[in-house]
This record gives sequence, structure tokens and C-alpha cells, in this order.
Amino acid sequence: MKSHDHTVYALLSNGKKVPMLRLSGQWLDRCGFKPGCKYTVNELSGCLLLMVDQNKK
Repeated sequence: MKSHDHTVYALLSNGKKVPMLRLSGQWLDRCGFKPGCKYTVNELSGCLLLMVDQNKK
């Protein structure tokens, strides 16, 4: 498993800062995250699991 280091950004929502993630790179394409595809995010204790949703286009 390869790791990729990123920074958590901030976004203003209703006057409050909320965390925002931005991911990009060819590694996403290799994992099946094609432009326009749908994906699901699941919360696990201290982790996020991102999965391409094969049933939604």
C-alpha cells in the first residue's frame, strides 16, 4: 500500500471554519476514481474509507 501526504484545508461555512480535503493525482485514476464517477465515504474510527460506487454513474 502506498501512502500520500496531504494537508487539511479550511472552508468557511455559515461563518465557521470547517475542514476540507482536496485530493488529486494519477493514483486516484489507478484506483478507479475517474472524472465524473460517484463515490462513497465511510467513517471508521480515525479513518475515512473512500469507495468508487460502481452502481451510480
